[in-house]
Amino acid sequence: MVALILTRGVVLPSEKKHTVLLGLAFLAFLVLSSLENTVFFHVLSDVLRSPFLAVLMLFIHNVLVVSLIILGMTFYVNLVLHFFREGRYERIVIEHLRVFAAVFTVVILLLSILRGSNLIYGEVSVEALR
Repeated sequence: MVALILTRGVVLPSEKKHTVLLGLAFLAFLVLSSLENTVFFHVLSDVLRSPFLAVLMLFIHNVLVVSLIILGMTFYVNLVLHFFREGRYERIVIEHLRVFAAVFTVVILLLSILRGSNLIYGEVSVEALR
């Protein structure tokens, strides 16, 4: 029903409906993860006082991050396969998945290091990262 409302009454094949619903789920979980991230970093100093709670909270946070990445990549693949025309550049990520996965991993790691540096030092200190 939601997929029909968003597509203005046009009936879509089941693959496209699945992609639209997957995109809506991704968007909803992205908003929820933004709220979780804000709460997580506001209570981080209190959480880190208890080792058990710190490990549990960091584990849950990382599971949510990985799940969101998998959901987003699944949505992207379905979007490319079902909505984009066959062209020269549309399937580059799907055809060279290992390269993009490595680049994506490096970007996530760098952003995590920069965020951690910002939490510890109050600013991004390039000298501390060397």
